[in-house]
Amino acid sequence: MHLYFAAPPGVRLRNTAGRLGWLVDTRAHGGYVVAAGSALNTGGTYVTVYDIPPAPLPGWLADLLAAPDRPAVPSTAPRMPALDGRHAAGYVGAALRAEVQHVLDSRPGARNHTLNAAAFALGQLAAGGMLPAALVVDCLTAAGLTIGLTARECEATIASGMRAGARTPRGSAA
Repeated sequence: MHLYFAAPPGVRLRNTAGRLGWLVDTRAHGGYVVAAGSALNTGGTYVTVYDIPPAPLPGWLADLLAAPDRPAVPSTAPRMPALDGRHAAGYVGAALRAEVQHVLDSRPGARNHTLNAAAFALGQLAAGGMLPAALVVDCLTAAGLTIGLTARECEATIASGMRAGARTPRGSAA
């Protein structure tokens, strides 16, 4: 379900994912949504339930969405023990294969969320120097396209997940 509101004048809101609640995302400056008239893979189209102009965004909601993001907290996540090149390659190779498989196994309604979670996990490894970011993007894009997401959905979701994962990098303690 999508609810549309008109943003208050002079306020520049951003996209969020999970800030307001589990699986509640918002789209604002720079974001996009699938809207009425868009085609579904099943042959149908999205429809408008109430064809009315967007209501003004409630003040309490604007306050929540305009609040600054929490400052990045330095990572206290455990670092991997020092690994020689062969063990590190085996670990990250297994992680990459597992995350791609999670995306491929995802069900309709959870595909974008699963792709984002995979990008987050692999983004942590890429930021920690364990995986090339381009390899992560290529593999996750291929998986996302395979399950029916559009190239644009894949690009936005993977970029968002990898940015979030990069805030808490994981890598070898070597």
